[in-house]
Amino acid sequence: MIPNNQLDKRQTYFDLKMKPQQKQVIQVRVDNLSNKKITVIPSITNASTTIYGDINYTDQKAKPDKSMRVPLSSVAKTAKSIMLKAHESKMLNIHIVMPKKKLDGVILGGIHFQKKKSRSVRKKDKSFDHSDSKSIRLCDRTGIK
Repeated sequence: MIPNNQLDKRQTYFDLKMKPQQKQVIQVRVDNLSNKKITVIPSITNASTTIYGDINYTDQKAKPDKSMRVPLSSVAKTAKSIMLKAHESKMLNIHIVMPKKKLDGVILGGIHFQKKKSRSVRKKDKSFDHSDSKSIRLCDRTGIK
């Protein structure tokens, strides 16, 4: 769901104009298109840079760069998991609380969704399947006109 403070409402990612200490709840619809019950693990990730210079929104283990004053994971929180029945959709709330101090710049990261594998699948397959994950970019901007 695109909120009113979205800078470009044509985009499918969040690019929000925020104020210091602003509190906001944004929502993302999570769909289960399968015929089976699933559990989805959402997480807030901080943006990082790949060795190729691209922005990465999915690396949960990336160490924040020294220049990152406010990581997205410190201002945005969400549920630990969502259980969805077959063909069910649910809204996921992301709670954002901006820092007290005005920032000139952006707080950049993503909302990452990973389908939880069953125990039997985890024992057999230790690999990561990207088809079972999705990320949405989240950018909070302060100090812009």
